[in-house]
Amino acid sequence: MRQRQRALKSDHGGKVSRRRLKWWRLMTFLALTLTGAGAQVMQALSSNQPLPEQMILALRDVCTRAIERNARIFIDAEQQSVQPGIDTVALDLMCRYIRNKTAVEGFTLGAKLVRGAYIDSELRRVINDTKLKTDESYNSIAAVILRRQYGPFSADRNFP
Repeated sequence: MRQRQRALKSDHGGKVSRRRLKWWRLMTFLALTLTGAGAQVMQALSSNQPLPEQMILALRDVCTRAIERNARIFIDAEQQSVQPGIDTVALDLMCRYIRNKTAVEGFTLGAKLVRGAYIDSELRRVINDTKLKTDESYNSIAAVILRRQYGPFSADRNFP
């Protein structure tokens, strides 16, 4: 029992409630990687242009089925060269399919934090100089998210 209780504690002293942990286990999560959908989609994402109609229809079908099954969708972040296009697609889908009236713009923030995923393809200026700096950055952002200490953010203010 004590081992389980320790496992629920974070390195920073925060705790995950048993109720929330149970809820997470009951949920179905689907991660979508848009860049794996072929050259036309990759070109559209790179230029922040509308996706091909077939891809739009496929994404809408996935979203509709996810709603029917009470599933949650995560759209994977990618390298900076395509991220603005992915953000546009994700925001469009959230505005179309999420109807939570209590959240700003009708949806709440979902975050997936990764460390060093695109080191070979990113611009040098967005990469930390050492693994230690990368770990420190990751840990500080994770702590902010877990403690919900982030303030308002927008296009002109970085998150967190």
